[in-house]
Amino acid sequence: HSADSVALGFRDLNDGLETARAGIDKQVTATLDEINSNARELASLNSSISRFQAMGQSPNELLDRRDLVLQSLSEKIGFSMVIDEAGSANLVAPGAGMLVQGEEYSELVARRTPETEGKAAGSLDIFVKSRNSEKVVTGSISEGKLGGLLHVRDKVIDPALQHLDKLAFEFGTQVNQIHKKGVGSDGNGGRELFKLGEG
Repeated sequence: HSADSVALGFRDLNDGLETARAGIDKQVTATLDEINSNARELASLNSSISRFQAMGQSPNELLDRRDLVLQSLSEKIGFSMVIDEAGSANLVAPGAGMLVQGEEYSELVARRTPETEGKAAGSLDIFVKSRNSEKVVTGSISEGKLGGLLHVRDKVIDPALQHLDKLAFEFGTQVNQIHKKGVGSDGNGGRELFKLGEG
């Protein structure tokens, strides 16, 4: 039937977008793991560099490694950096706050959250976790690989899913209104062709 083909087309489009969103969520989680690993390593390097510099030594290998870690982090998330008097690289990520300060670092974690405006229940949100607090920072992250992934998921795929759902509901409603006015091959009329949920 043509009606089955149309319904299948809407379902296939929806499934494709849902699969893309799930793939992005996996990449977000993997990127968070990399960011946390880099932040942990940077905090450790800060500790070692500070000790060497306090003794008047220049730990060139550690400084080179820190540069590599900072480059890796800069590809994944935006931040500003300040080198303090002890030689530690301190990082502040926009919206997330202090990512690394001296020997301390804040962890970024992903959790499924309840429905909020513009986001379906079960969406993956990012939280910054410090010693005894957590705050959601998903909407504040706009730079680096993580910012790009979040942009595609939240500003492209999610609105496309919402639009597709609305389009399918409106299409079904219009077809049902026309179909009710007609008479089927069995002589009965007033029936709907599509069973629709709420719009």
